[in-house]
Amino acid sequence: KKESIFTNAVLTGVGNNLASILAGLAVIPAVFALSPSLEMAYDALNSGNQGLIFIIIPELFSKMAGGRFFSTLFFLVLFIAAISSLIAMLELAVRNLIDFGLERKKAIIITGICTIVFAFPSAISINFFNNQDWVWSIGLLLSGLFFIVFVLKNGIFNFRCNFIEYHGDVLILKVNMLMYICIFLIFEFLLVVFWWFSQSLGWTGKNWWYPFGQYTIGTCLFQWCFVFFTGWILSKKFSYKLKLN
Repeated sequence: KKESIFTNAVLTGVGNNLASILAGLAVIPAVFALSPSLEMAYDALNSGNQGLIFIIIPELFSKMAGGRFFSTLFFLVLFIAAISSLIAMLELAVRNLIDFGLERKKAIIITGICTIVFAFPSAISINFFNNQDWVWSIGLLLSGLFFIVFVLKNGIFNFRCNFIEYHGDVLILKVNMLMYICIFLIFEFLLVVFWWFSQSLGWTGKNWWYPFGQYTIGTCLFQWCFVFFTGWILSKKFSYKLKLN
């Protein structure tokens, strides 16, 4: 209760983005420095996340002094990063199930089983994995938009005191300033989604509407609507269950 949720949220976002920028500053120049030609460097960067991590980067390490050590260290850190992210995501689902009245042990078992079942298609098909990565990476932005609208609708001060029950030190920024920041983030959401969708048009052309394409706008809208309407249909049941607990 003594922790500042606002400060921790800001530090998490800033820390994550700084780490991403530092990783880009390390990897991209290394690709150009160690590739025999510019064409091969561009091909490496166009190979996608999987090709870059599991093919190109090991090749780059093989050309470095102590490459085997740094390669082992790189994949060890990558594994730890994946596990730490997975723990956070699983804990979020577990906490929600606990709020519905389940014991923690049972909530962990259910979450683990559902994770394995729903992750299985991505594990056996790289195309399915890329599709889910595309749809729900942008879907995180949509989730953030819903959250911002919810906070603005209920009032920032009311949300802070009654929803997250934080009564610590006064926020560094005034409530009015936070409201302007939320409005700015809405415009940022629209800008980023527009940019991604415009990129998708270049990849898919006239098939942008196709709901089962790998990187189409249609597959995003189709899957988002499916999840949204499923949640909407079950929302009354969820609300009733939460009130009982």
